[in-house]
Amino acid sequence: MDKRILAVTVTCVGLLMCLLGFPSLAGAQAAPLVVSTEPANGASDVAPDVSRIVIKFDQDMVRDSFSVCLADDGDFPPVEGEAAFKDARTFVLGIGKLEPGKTYALRLNSPSKKGFRAAGSIERPLQPFTISFTTAGTSR
Repeated sequence: MDKRILAVTVTCVGLLMCLLGFPSLAGAQAAPLVVSTEPANGASDVAPDVSRIVIKFDQDMVRDSFSVCLADDGDFPPVEGEAAFKDARTFVLGIGKLEPGKTYALRLNSPSKKGFRAAGSIERPLQPFTISFTTAGTSR
């Protein structure tokens, strides 16, 4: 009888925690997310002289692995300089001179390339994420 009461109590507490929004063990294993980018994703007035793209994640990432891929939404920016993690949650991609009035895009990970992934796991890659922005000015 005591075991049944304990089982019901544990089940009720677990259900209450889910309803109140407490993180679950499954939630702790969620895939990483991009929380911000510089330039901002979708921006339409980016200065053509911007020299890097900064990507911030919601959790610590594997720092020696990344996949920056082509995207269909624009031209791939000219990569120049660093492409590395600044810290466990911030990735920096150095870029060269951009053309005015042009849309640029890149994809983090792809269905076959899964370099961006949560620290301590190869099973929790970032879902493919496209970053695009358009530079200010008029195209030539």
